[in-house]
Amino acid sequence: MYLGMLIILMSLSFKFNLIGGLFILPLFVFFITKFQIIPEEVAMEKIFKDEFVKYKATTRRWI
Repeated sequence: MYLGMLIILMSLSFKFNLIGGLFILPLFVFFITKFQIIPEEVAMEKIFKDEFVKYKATTRRWI
């Protein structure tokens, strides 16, 4: 989901404002990783414990 959002944001920045997009895209990646993905991973680890640890070891964060 987050990768799809990044691709949409990237395509919009290429179409309308490349310079602004080059500034916004890294901020988007940082914000989503720090405030959405990492807290989700913590919650999933509490709920699913060892199953999520195994899943996390074989799956990339942004895919």
